Amino acid sequence: KPQITEQEFEDLEAKVQKASGFLDEKEVAQAELTDFVPAAFTSDEVTKKIKPVQTFVERLMKKPKPVPVVEEEPEEEEATADEDAEDLDADEASEGGEEEEGTEETVDEETGSEDSQHEDL
Repeated sequence: KPQITEQEFEDLEAKVQKASGFLDEKEVAQAELTDFVPAAFTSDEVTKKIKPVQTFVERLMKKPKPVPVVEEEPEEEEATADEDAEDLDADEASEGGEEEEGTEETVDEETGSEDSQHEDL
């Protein structure tokens, strides 16, 4: 899992090695004993040695995943594409108004009055 750091992983390995070493020692000791003598270790001892490993793993499993990093570039490209589309729409709208003949009004710069360029019939 990506949320587990290298240090946490090393700590877990150390705890597992310690518990594994304990079990190996006790199994060797048990193998040397006969069937009619008390056991070299009990299940309670194993549980006590395994418990720290179990709690550490449970804590690591509950650790939340890191928040994915969202790249800004794709959003900017989409925004640019939207702006280009809007610019294109605005250009088409302004071109459409210029193509109509005889409906534009102009301001005479000398007199300041508006002249309508309608064709007189």
